[in-house]
Amino acid sequence: MEYGTSYLWGLARVDALSLVMTGLIAFVGWVIFRYSGNYLEGDAGRRRFRQWFWMTLGCVMILVNSNHLLLLALSWIGTSLSLHRLLLYFPERPAAVLAAHKKFLLSRLGDLCLMSGLFLVGRHYGSFRLDDILGAAALQHGAAGGSLQWGGALLAVAAVLKCAQLPFHGWLIQVMEAPTPVSALLHAGIINLGGFLMIRLSPVLAHAEVAQWILLTAGTATAIIAGLVMMTRVSIKVMLAWSTCAQMGFMLLECGLGAYSLALLHLVAHSLYKAWAFLGSGRTVSETVRRRSTRFARRPRFAHWLTALPLSAVLVAGLAWIFRIHPEAEPAIWTLGGILAIALATLAAEGMAAGEGRTWLLVPGLGLFLGALYFAWHQLFGVFVGPLVAHVPPPEGAAGFVLAAFLLQYVVISQIRLRPGHILVRSLHDYMYQGLYLDEIFTFVTLHLWPLSR
Repeated sequence: MEYGTSYLWGLARVDALSLVMTGLIAFVGWVIFRYSGNYLEGDAGRRRFRQWFWMTLGCVMILVNSNHLLLLALSWIGTSLSLHRLLLYFPERPAAVLAAHKKFLLSRLGDLCLMSGLFLVGRHYGSFRLDDILGAAALQHGAAGGSLQWGGALLAVAAVLKCAQLPFHGWLIQVMEAPTPVSALLHAGIINLGGFLMIRLSPVLAHAEVAQWILLTAGTATAIIAGLVMMTRVSIKVMLAWSTCAQMGFMLLECGLGAYSLALLHLVAHSLYKAWAFLGSGRTVSETVRRRSTRFARRPRFAHWLTALPLSAVLVAGLAWIFRIHPEAEPAIWTLGGILAIALATLAAEGMAAGEGRTWLLVPGLGLFLGALYFAWHQLFGVFVGPLVAHVPPPEGAAGFVLAAFLLQYVVISQIRLRPGHILVRSLHDYMYQGLYLDEIFTFVTLHLWPLSR
């Protein structure tokens, strides 16, 4: 199996994954930098922003092209420290200082997990060069020993912290105090690095079942809870921040299932969308207001929710059969297809409630388009990055756990729409509006142990 070409005394590597990430970072970075020219025109801190912006971007470039674990760890730390200076662009804002403080502490914990995990992985394979490690991992069969299990688990925890998974998410929601170009850089780029780490080391993680379960549990919980919290948000930028949290959870969930090519597709799509959304936040607000004003006036009835799910499941299963995706060969893709069917069922139930002929045609048409696009992009990315990622079935019981969790979310959403005035629904709304108080608890503990410097 060919994993790429090494350059610069074995410190850098060139392969499909590094090329995709380099192109993505260069494009998104260029767009954000051009936008910041007008956004910060006349601002006294403009030069300081540019210095730390390019420092951050340079560290990310080194990270995604690293072929040595030490260089990868140092560039990871450099990215975090440079971003910290950008988050403190307005040091006079208490909310910005608090968010940067929590992010700084979590990043140091993430650095410790990363370096410990990389050390255990390198010691297990007898080398700290990625090409040696990935080549040896590809030839390995069966579960790994204790050191590699611990190393994989620590790397998974580092990814969870880097991707702002619950309950370590509060800083991501509160960095809206920073300038819009900083928010765009964070949400469109830096936040994805945990997912990139999992994709890059996927041949290693394929032998670390503990790491897979950490990703599955954290990713599923965050995707579901953050998705429900989004339904209670009023501020568009805060809603986008919760969306990032949920999308990172889904990306780590894909990694936990072993669908690394789809995780890479998710990473690229999320980066491009979030850059567009934050840099065009004014347009995003207008579009959201328009969608809310044209939302279906009728609420779906119980029969709609009951009918929509099997119809969507049949639709997605038919598309999977057309694309020749077999459950035995690709169980992870079928699991993610089930999640797609659940998401389409929510849209279908709303469309059935509208009761208009155009809507009845639009909903299955949109479902066919999205399902076909999903499976087509899966196959395209599978061909492009397939040799670089592990191809292993998800851990035993993972598919049932994930599908049961998303089915529960579907039931909860249906009850919210069916009985908005019920006391339990109102109580759930209050708890979700407060984010289950997870960040408040985390902030209290953090400030008690590491108070802000005066």
